[in-house]
Amino acid sequence: MDDNEVLSVKHCRTYYENQYDISQSALNALSLETVLHAFLNGSPSSARITLQDRALGLATANFWQYQQILADSQIVKFALSQLLRFDQVLPFNFVQTIIALDPNIMRWTIRYSRIFENPDSVVYKHLREKYKSEDWLEFFAVCDRLLVQLEPYKAAIHTLEKKLKFMTVTDLFCYLSVLAWQKYFDSMLSGKNADLSRVYDRLLQMKLVTTKPETLQVTSESKIAQSIRQNLMPLLMPESYPQHASSQCAKNLQLVAELFWNTQELIDYEGSIDWFCYDEKCRYQYGENKSILFNEDDLEDLRWGQTGQKSNLLWHYWFNRGVEQFLSSDLASSQIGSAEYQDANLTAVTKSMRSCLQLEALYGIGNTIAVTEKTDIPLFELMLTNELHSAMFTKEYVSPLYEKISAGTPLLAALKELMMQGFLDGENRLPFTWSDIKAKTSRIKDWYLSEQTSDSREAKAQAAISFWSQNLKNLAEELKFPNKKPIARLHEKPFLQLGNFFLQLPWQMADSNHFNAAVNNLRRLNSRRPELQTETQNAEENLAISLRALGFKVVVGYQPEKSADGDAGEIDLICHKDGVVLMLEVKTGYIRSSAAEIWLHRNTTLRKASWQLQRKSAKFPTMLLNDESLKQQLDISGDDYKLHGWIVDTCIEFDGQLIGCYRVVSRETLEVVMRDEMHMLCSLEHLKPTRNTLYPEGFSAQKFADVIESEAVWKILNNI
Repeated sequence: MDDNEVLSVKHCRTYYENQYDISQSALNALSLETVLHAFLNGSPSSARITLQDRALGLATANFWQYQQILADSQIVKFALSQLLRFDQVLPFNFVQTIIALDPNIMRWTIRYSRIFENPDSVVYKHLREKYKSEDWLEFFAVCDRLLVQLEPYKAAIHTLEKKLKFMTVTDLFCYLSVLAWQKYFDSMLSGKNADLSRVYDRLLQMKLVTTKPETLQVTSESKIAQSIRQNLMPLLMPESYPQHASSQCAKNLQLVAELFWNTQELIDYEGSIDWFCYDEKCRYQYGENKSILFNEDDLEDLRWGQTGQKSNLLWHYWFNRGVEQFLSSDLASSQIGSAEYQDANLTAVTKSMRSCLQLEALYGIGNTIAVTEKTDIPLFELMLTNELHSAMFTKEYVSPLYEKISAGTPLLAALKELMMQGFLDGENRLPFTWSDIKAKTSRIKDWYLSEQTSDSREAKAQAAISFWSQNLKNLAEELKFPNKKPIARLHEKPFLQLGNFFLQLPWQMADSNHFNAAVNNLRRLNSRRPELQTETQNAEENLAISLRALGFKVVVGYQPEKSADGDAGEIDLICHKDGVVLMLEVKTGYIRSSAAEIWLHRNTTLRKASWQLQRKSAKFPTMLLNDESLKQQLDISGDDYKLHGWIVDTCIEFDGQLIGCYRVVSRETLEVVMRDEMHMLCSLEHLKPTRNTLYPEGFSAQKFADVIESEAVWKILNNI
């Protein structure tokens, strides 16, 4: 390290030691955790201090030698795992100190940090050389087997990729579309919902990494047509092609099928490693003919099952609200598109209204979305773009294909019949579709009724396609030269730009959750949009409006005065009614889809929110004492109140759980409870006109808090 780095590490070490001493002098039994919170929250902060400086400063602090025991807590294990990110410079004596205190905590730290996957990890090599006890040898053996399990699939994928290297992206889609439709209907007919989106994402990404950039700049439709003729038509119409052509395509299809299977298996085994790394209930064992991983109990599985049930019921809840809004709108008495498409279009409009309601209530997103600095589009029309495409693909692809296949028609024959009917109707009904931007916008421009002229409607259509599309050439560059920018998934950006053309995958588009896609476009892929701060404030204000309607006095964005022990920070919402005080920390994030993302959310965003609530709630009596205006705004007199601190999160995964000492409440759960609409947590056909109220004896602030903290709204899960 140079002199500046040494000074930065020393500064961090001194800071952490001072924090520890201050906490100890206050007789805080959790002094170490106080320091770890500071580290994880990015303190001390300075332009010249790096993450590595903070990590080394913490690892070399003197208080580790004072620890007689090390608490087996989430924050200890997570903080230590962050230190192992810098294992190339981490002192071995620090690692040995932790092992001396509790070797199991170090093993969890290794699991969290995943350094066992890194063959160059200095710390992991050191541990393997030094520790030979039975428990350590078993742990190393389990780590080895988890990695060895991946190798056959990686090797098979490597071999298959070499065999398929000649294929362009459109060549791959010719075969992949046939496989995808087969798997789509296998899932539908078996009643088993198989989510293969990760496999499609991985296959596309693998292909893009090995594809020559010039093949991704398609300027002539003849290139796509040539690919179709050579790779798809011999499968659909073998009688019209030489035997060798059909035979070669059948072999190619088999190779792509093998690539698909091996990729799916690889992803499944990678999921086992995620389970090992992030699931607190996951235990391990090593032995011949034994499953190396198992759950300590089934409580976690039951909880995740309930989370899935909650998500499903909330989908119906918002759809029911969308139906209510649709029926009260002018569109309810209008013809939407052709009579043939009326029912499908009505559903698409209702789903779009539902998504707009969610995006406004939960995320504070306004009526328009800025696509570029000079172009915006109404949110409703942006959502309608995808919903109408889904409706079209369901009606023109899924329904006729399902009818044929369920009657016993082989898939290739069914795809051929659909294609031929499309030719007769003047439509492209091949297993995947494409069009240039001019043809696409001309076809869908009449969906954008907010504009008066044909040209302006085409401009809005182009803006919508731009929002929902990803350029495959740019994506290939991002995959080859990774940066910190998140990679778009197929369901998030379903229009695939290949040069001058936009490809769509009907099987993927038909069943996509476009609300989730919109949230992740706005919050995951474009997390630095200038509108984000305003939207977050809107989301907090929307919550405040709903609580005021229930009789609460609400203060939004309260900033306490700084005190000698630091700045408590802004409080999102403080609410009071009849002696019940709610202190709410509101989090509006993207929708997570992997174990790693969910685990990281818990240990970063939610952990910090719990820490903030702890600091702020402790200072609340002082805030009331020093700020008469706050007391008046909340209508609090004296100290006869009960304080409830909640983390209000737009994600559902941790609804009802305690993080630290504070409860996580899903923003959607809160919405149902505030509106007393538990009866709408069901499918439309089961919706009853009578309201099963959460407040049979009338609403009160205490009953409201009790309903939230007892999770009363989810007692219905016991009856499902």
